[in-house]
This record gives sequence, structure tokens and C-alpha cells, in this order.
Amino acid sequence: MQSPAQPQRPLWKTYLLFLAPMVLSNFLQSMSGTVNSIYIGQMLGTQALAAVSGMFPIIFFFIALVIGLGAGAGVLIGQAWG
Repeated sequence: MQSPAQPQRPLWKTYLLFLAPMVLSNFLQSMSGTVNSIYIGQMLGTQALAAVSGMFPIIFFFIALVIGLGAGAGVLIGQAWG
């Protein structure tokens, strides 16, 4: 027995459904970074802000490394599993 065909949603609406949470997340992360920079600059001074800004590339490297290892491990586990 065949089920009735479901109407297809336009592709742009499907993309928008996935895009909206990602844009919101990116916006909130940017606002968090801005507020943190203002807070550190006002409360602790310019040297503390420079130290935090100088550490960002190192922290970002480690975050990217962990994400890359996780993605690679996911592929290997998926291939091994089936």
C-alpha cells in the first residue's frame, strides 16, 4: 500500500530552517565575545585585554584541532561500524 505523496517544501525554506539557529548561535557568540572584551578592558585594563586577545589564536587552534579529531574519528567509527 502506497502512502500519499507529501508536498515538497521549497528548498530555500529548508535551508532557512537549518540556517536560522546557526546564525543565532553565531550572533550570540559574537555578542558574548564583545561583552567579555568590554568587561575585561574596563575592569582589568588594557594589558589584560591584550593578554586575552593574544591567547585567542592559540585557543582557537586547540578548538579546531579537537573538532577536526572528532570529525575524523566520527568518519572512522562510521566506516568501522558499517
